Amino acid sequence: MKETIWKYTLQHTSVQHIAMPIGAKILSLQMQGNDACVWALVNPERSKTPVCFEIFGTGHEILPELPNEKRIFIGTYQDSGFVFHVFTKT
Repeated sequence: MKETIWKYTLQHTSVQHIAMPIGAKILSLQMQGNDACVWALVNPERSKTPVCFEIFGTGHEILPELPNEKRIFIGTYQDSGFVFHVFTKT
């Protein structure tokens, strides 16, 4: 099957795991209505794996990375007057 774009809704929590097909490529992070959403290019036939998302508010302490982790910035969104910054961890 060819690749397609799927949408994933983020919860308003600091750390969460979302099952995504292996090799998913995140394209965008935006608000849609009242939800922060991530769009990703995926191959739906691939097995799913949990992807870790971290959300930090502006001015909030950033959790330290473990030695074998790397944080990748996905984007910033605004909700109810607050600004949040989203990362994935590898």
